[in-house]
Amino acid sequence: MRFKNYSYPEDFYFANNQIYLTKLGRQKSSRYRRKITGSRMAAVIGRNKYKSPFQCWCEILGFVETEIEPFFAEAGVVIEKTLLKYAEKELNKRFVSYNSKEVGYDLFPDAEVFGGIPDGEEFVGETVKSILEIKTTPLDKYCYTFEDNELRLIRDSFGKPIIKELKGNIHKWFSLENRELKIPEEYQYQLALYLYLRGIEKGYF
Repeated sequence: MRFKNYSYPEDFYFANNQIYLTKLGRQKSSRYRRKITGSRMAAVIGRNKYKSPFQCWCEILGFVETEIEPFFAEAGVVIEKTLLKYAEKELNKRFVSYNSKEVGYDLFPDAEVFGGIPDGEEFVGETVKSILEIKTTPLDKYCYTFEDNELRLIRDSFGKPIIKELKGNIHKWFSLENRELKIPEEYQYQLALYLYLRGIEKGYF
C-alpha cells in the first residue's frame, strides 16, 4: 500500500483526529473516486480482519495504491479459467465471464456507489439468472515480511514463496469438527452485493 496522489497540507489536513480534504483535495478526489466493489464490501462495513473501513476510504479516494501479490494474481488467472469450466460441467450451466478492461473494470456503470465484476453470470436470453464467484485463496500459510505498508511474500533463492505451514489456512474453509465446507464471511458479502445489483437471489461459489 503506497501513499500517492495527495500532498499535505495542500490537499488534506488533520483536525479532531480526522482527515479533511481541502478544496483542492476535493477536486482531486473526483478524479480518483472509485466504487464500493464486492472485494471491498466486507471491509466497508467493518467485517474484514485485514482491512479497515478507513483503508477502503483511502483506496476509493486514491490516497493509496494497493498491489496484489503477483504470485497469487497469476495463479488466480490460471486457476479461475479451469474452475469456471468445472462449474459449468458440474452445474450443467453456461457462465459468461468478462474481460475487465473491455467492460471498463465495472459491470454496473449505472450504479452510482456500488460496482465490480462477477467471475461468471448465467444468462437466459438477456436476463442474468445466477452468478458464479470463484475463490482461489491458498490453504497453506506462507511467510511474509512488511514492506511499503503491505505484507509481502518471502521467497526462496528460486523465487518460490516459502510455506510456513502446510494447510495452515484450511480452518478458514472447512469446519474441523464436521469437515463441512464454510465460505468466509467476506466472500459471502461479495457475492451478495453482485446478486443485489442484478436483482436476483441465486449464486454459486
